[in-house]
Amino acid sequence: MNGEGKEEILVEEYEIQLDEEKGGVANGARPAGPIRSEAEQDVLFIQARLQVASEHLKKGNKQKAIDVLEDLALSFPKHALLPEIKRLLEEAKGK
Repeated sequence: MNGEGKEEILVEEYEIQLDEEKGGVANGARPAGPIRSEAEQDVLFIQARLQVASEHLKKGNKQKAIDVLEDLALSFPKHALLPEIKRLLEEAKGK
């Protein structure tokens, strides 16, 4: 507020330019993290969702855990982590 009791609003604008050909930020800057293959990203995603499901089970949210695990099983039916998904799903349904 200024001395006259009126509010002032300050607006700032920022402009970000991406270099679409290189898939990164313009001016030669590198992306923040390592570039991972789609298979590596799938593994990380599944592991994170398994951890979420485990946390739901620990907190007694059985149905939420089941929903997460069933979604994973449907989304990744041929993935190497499917046995782990099914094991947790059976555990959730059996509790």
